[in-house]
Amino acid sequence: MTSRNSLRLITGAVMVVAAVACSRKATVGSPGTTAAPANRAPAVPAGVTAATIAEGKTLFEATTSNCARCHGADTKGTTRGPNLSDSTWSQIDGSYPEIARIINEGVPAAKVKSPYTVMMRPKGGSATLTDAQVNSIAAYIWSLSHAH
Repeated sequence: MTSRNSLRLITGAVMVVAAVACSRKATVGSPGTTAAPANRAPAVPAGVTAATIAEGKTLFEATTSNCARCHGADTKGTTRGPNLSDSTWSQIDGSYPEIARIINEGVPAAKVKSPYTVMMRPKGGSATLTDAQVNSIAAYIWSLSHAH
């Protein structure tokens, strides 16, 4: 085969691959998760179980965690904190690791995004929350926003 024929063959193969790639629809999930088809919920992060989600809900609603005070008992947000039940995120990408991180670290006043004006203290201001409890709250919030 001549180099001219080889070049034509390679060029043709590249065009076929490009055409196939352009005709496929891409589904993008949150970083750290595997995107799921539209008719299925996304893959559950490692370590997240129905029990951790249930514990997280209980902790979220508890008065000692302060979560519900700013984000609402229904997680739909208030003037103090954003909605946590949808797929819109104001401070992070919505992945499970980022949810756990922001709970642990909080959001300093200088980094709070409009329309909110209240800072989020680390662990929601509850120094008594353990790492396992923070992970449970993160699991609960992740489950709400990734149920679609």
